[in-house]
Amino acid sequence: MSTRISRILELLFDFLKKESSQDVVLRFCRQQIGVGFLMRKMASLIKDTVDITSDGSHWKVASISSFKNHVTEFDIGKEFEEETIEGREMKTTFKLDAGKLIQEQKKIDSTDKDSTITRYVEGDKLIIEMESNGVKAKRVYTKAK
Repeated sequence: MSTRISRILELLFDFLKKESSQDVVLRFCRQQIGVGFLMRKMASLIKDTVDITSDGSHWKVASISSFKNHVTEFDIGKEFEEETIEGREMKTTFKLDAGKLIQEQKKIDSTDKDSTITRYVEGDKLIIEMESNGVKAKRVYTKAK
């Protein structure tokens, strides 16, 4: 193997070692849904806060960070058009199932891909699982003190 290729592989390995496998999978999942390279890289560096509130029938999911804030307001079971945090236009429906908040995003543009985001609480952690085109990713948030 040439020295140059060996060095490139070494740099790549160092890069991957410094990231959790969770972040690598999350970036790959974002790539599958069509998020551009720069946005994927920026998103992987962001440490956001997720706030989920409900007044019974009306819900709000907010993602708050120093880079970009995104708020989605909805009623369970009612489809609406949503602009995702990465700028995709989707037809979105939320439902509750076995204590999980499930967000189903259906593509409007034929170049997009459908995706599902499932949010649930386990102990003092909020688990967010994403799936699109057979690729799955998970992000874990710890309850704020």
